[in-house]
Amino acid sequence: MTVTAPPAISPIERIQAAAQTRVYAGECLARILDEADRLSEKECAEKIRAALAANPELYPEGWYRPPPGGIAVLAADDKNFDRLKFDSLRKETYWPRDDIRITPESIVLVYASPVHKAQAAIGDIARTHYRGTNPRYREHLRAAQDVLKEIADFAAPGKTFSDLCSYARVLFEKSRLTNDRALLTTRPEDAPVLNLGHTLPWTFDSDPAPGHAAKDKDMLSLFDSISKARIFVNSNVSFEIPKTCAFTIEARLESLDDPSLPNNMWHMIVTFINGRKEVYT
Repeated sequence: MTVTAPPAISPIERIQAAAQTRVYAGECLARILDEADRLSEKECAEKIRAALAANPELYPEGWYRPPPGGIAVLAADDKNFDRLKFDSLRKETYWPRDDIRITPESIVLVYASPVHKAQAAIGDIARTHYRGTNPRYREHLRAAQDVLKEIADFAAPGKTFSDLCSYARVLFEKSRLTNDRALLTTRPEDAPVLNLGHTLPWTFDSDPAPGHAAKDKDMLSLFDSISKARIFVNSNVSFEIPKTCAFTIEARLESLDDPSLPNNMWHMIVTFINGRKEVYT
């Protein structure tokens, strides 16, 4: 597939496109997951892919590949939560499967990585879906999501990514949660440190000129450029949040005290436009 992108896109335009993409993706996931009973993981992933591809403003597949199509669906119930204890969605063993079906009591981890065509803006989203009746699971999922919201609320222009990670460590310990299983980057220099997300490429003025601006660049090459252009929200990264930018806050949180509680996954986008903040949960 050939990509033709405009030669100049402002960070604000790209942030607005990312927000628009994220909102649309959220609507698609909510609709499909509410009707996902008895679907296999693979069937659910295909419905999500088709719904995102139906939007002519988006590429037909997501940028984060593998998993196939840039979409992940993992389902499990309380008989065995091992399926949810993944480190990286890139590993084939965690790709959506035909033989695992979603039930009313399933906990379902879903991730999608849609890309806006005209602005090459990513709208990543991850959610944990549970329609069951176990109050312990509901409370655990709510508490984990609340911790990530609190980290997102703490973010502000002038603070560094290292500041966010230090704040997150305190919250994780206070809430008795751990993100240690997560492998958000395969870069060796980043692996041993706390990682909470990454920038949305080309959303701030000091970001290098995006390579995707060259005409007739194929879709997969663009996706590779997106992957390489990210700055990770790491505990060893001193990147200072500018007044206009966008980045993700993401984690897969498990209980330190109760191993019977399920792993869960949330992926939020924080945007700043001239200092004005929005958080997309």
